[in-house]
Amino acid sequence: MNAPRDVSYDDYLGQALKDPAEAAAYIEATLEMDDPAALLVALRQVAKAHGMAEVAHQGNNSERPEMSKVVVRTSDLDGFFDRARLAGRRADQGLALDDSVTLAFEDPQAMFSVLSDARRRLMREVMHESKTIGQLSACLHRKRSAVTKDLMLLERQGLIVSRRETNPGHGVQKWVQAVAPRIEVMAVLA
Repeated sequence: MNAPRDVSYDDYLGQALKDPAEAAAYIEATLEMDDPAALLVALRQVAKAHGMAEVAHQGNNSERPEMSKVVVRTSDLDGFFDRARLAGRRADQGLALDDSVTLAFEDPQAMFSVLSDARRRLMREVMHESKTIGQLSACLHRKRSAVTKDLMLLERQGLIVSRRETNPGHGVQKWVQAVAPRIEVMAVLA
């Protein structure tokens, strides 16, 4: 894949991965590396190309992307690779990728630290409509800096997306929305 000089590699890759055949080849090549971290990055890039990026451009539009839910769960490395192989096989067969994304944690405590009470309340506020950081700060009765810090962590985990909009005469506002209208949390304590 050679990106044109006037297009960023991330933009070019995102566009290319919208093609199921390209996405399948990309995941297969990553699986051959036998590197869990590289596979996780590849799956996130494919997921973003197939839905998460659409949310970022929708703003206050009531339409949703094709992604219907995000599953946050505990799982071991074998479970992660099983789900990755299944997604690769579906893409190989030319079938559409699932309209959900799974975010897996090996350690339940790590999952619960990401999804603290305050962050879950924040997620509920942006589940069905975009809000600005100022609006979130006001409705949650939290400092703007604390809301911003939590939003950065949730965005890195792939649970929310944000976009910046010019607010004429008042600078720039950051709008935030959940990546899907439903987020399921599952933990298995064994």
